[in-house]
Amino acid sequence: MRVSEKSVDISSAGRKRQPSAEIFDDANAMLQKSLLNACNLRELIDLINLDMANVLADEIEDSIEDISETRWQDCVSLKWNGNGAIREFHGHVSTAEMEQSAIFVQQNPKFSSSRYVIHDFRKCTSLDVSDTDAFIMAARAAEVIRTKPTFRSAFVGNLPELKRMVDIFKSVTNYKTPFAHFRYMKSARLFVHSS
Repeated sequence: MRVSEKSVDISSAGRKRQPSAEIFDDANAMLQKSLLNACNLRELIDLINLDMANVLADEIEDSIEDISETRWQDCVSLKWNGNGAIREFHGHVSTAEMEQSAIFVQQNPKFSSSRYVIHDFRKCTSLDVSDTDAFIMAARAAEVIRTKPTFRSAFVGNLPELKRMVDIFKSVTNYKTPFAHFRYMKSARLFVHSS
């Protein structure tokens, strides 16, 4: 909309008055700000769409690529793909079961090129990991992935013991190694694919 400098009728009596330069300056500033906000909003929407497209592409890749699954007893399964791994825990999980599966993941040749591991505890009913055990596991994990600066490790689930364990992992690594806790798998996938 273009504002002209013609006289403006400001009363019902028909009196005419010239608008001041301040009104035009204010209107122009508001218009520019609106256009800038619209451009910024469009850029933000484009970035969100691009990010979601990348996540979707990664999820499709995760489902199509070389997926192999290994099970330990009935409480841990491991799925590999080209970018990382998903460890899924079922039922009651002990420290020993977590340690064994972690060693298996880290010794697999695919681990050297992986960008992430998602530890899925959504089907886990209980987690038997003491604070001391969590400190030891965190120290080992930090040492193993210290040479992988873009590596991400996401923990998914609602158990209070899991949240406590992730907090210990973060504290041991001084928050430099990216460990994060999420309630939902979708959030974890966004996190690991954002590196």
